[in-house]
Amino acid sequence: MASTLDVHAHSKASGPDEIPAGDGLSSRDVWQASAGGDLVRAPSVTVMIVRVSEAHTIAGVEDEFVTLLLALVASFPTRYRGLLHHAVLVDQTNPRRVQYVSTWADEHALSEYAGPNWRSQPVTFPDEENFLVAPLALHHYSSVPIDTGT
Repeated sequence: MASTLDVHAHSKASGPDEIPAGDGLSSRDVWQASAGGDLVRAPSVTVMIVRVSEAHTIAGVEDEFVTLLLALVASFPTRYRGLLHHAVLVDQTNPRRVQYVSTWADEHALSEYAGPNWRSQPVTFPDEENFLVAPLALHHYSSVPIDTGT
């Protein structure tokens, strides 16, 4: 089952696709931005899950951490069905801040990778704590398509 996004906001749109005020949305309502900036009901859209694991490394080990992380995640697309995209991001102004960003087709795919507690439990590698000043920070986002009007 695909994840969905609930939006509780007013749209400039009017008519049958207007976003209802308050909590009138069901968990099956998916909204996207139109070319004009309005939020409109998205027909049959699969909302992907973007998972961001953020690490803050100890000074002097950031290069070793990134090298190890890259080696560990390189095989993930062939190992985990439903992993649509992934990247390792290194902050340009603070190279000790590193993110592993992965985009998943749905909750089932993400659960196969991260386990049943995927919302709160980061996936770590052996001895990772020796590289970090604090435990990984974990965030999840819904990726909703943008209608470009083309």
